[in-house]
Amino acid sequence: MKCRRQLIRRGAALVVGMFLAYTMTAPLQGAVIYTDLPDIPVFQGDLFPATERLDLNSDGNWDVEFYAHDDIFRLSTAGSLEIVSILATPPDQGADLHPYVSGDFIGASPLPDGFDWNGGDAFFYGCALFGQNLVCLGLWGNGVNHLGFRIEEDDGFHYGYITVDTPFLGIHGGHIQGFAYESTPDTGIAAGAIPEPSPGILLCLGAAIYASRRTRNRRG
Repeated sequence: MKCRRQLIRRGAALVVGMFLAYTMTAPLQGAVIYTDLPDIPVFQGDLFPATERLDLNSDGNWDVEFYAHDDIFRLSTAGSLEIVSILATPPDQGADLHPYVSGDFIGASPLPDGFDWNGGDAFFYGCALFGQNLVCLGLWGNGVNHLGFRIEEDDGFHYGYITVDTPFLGIHGGHIQGFAYESTPDTGIAAGAIPEPSPGILLCLGAAIYASRRTRNRRG
């Protein structure tokens, strides 16, 4: 009886070890790497601008900065990060961000007509009052959308998206809800895609739970 318990325990430990090893090596096999954020607010302040920076590839340097103030909501890129946007017509500067909806493809091609990969400043929208009328310029509207980005690493381009909720035009700013990118270089991603556990992970986890329950039942 004692030997049987020891075998069960060793078997459970082996399955748990397999599960941990699989989860640790899964990102190396290529997957969507998703980061959920607690709806970070970036809204226009009374005296000072609201800003928020994100390090998308976890290299210790910020890649994108969100800015809300002076009747605008925009972002700025750093390093090799580029976003899908359409350049403003001169003499205007910057670019207008393209709002992707969930399921839209973000990759090397095709891009929406007139849009390209650009770095620098890009705008969600800018609003101003003309008399009693609020006029907003830009492509971003009320609600949740995704902006597409790509970041160049040593192994190629990694494509991803950032989810932003702009609840009210005229109240400049929004909530940053999360971001994701494809760990496999030069591989597109669907806007809003969230990774699901692979069958291998589910199998290992199920086996670990089953072995643990068998051990408790034997003890009972």
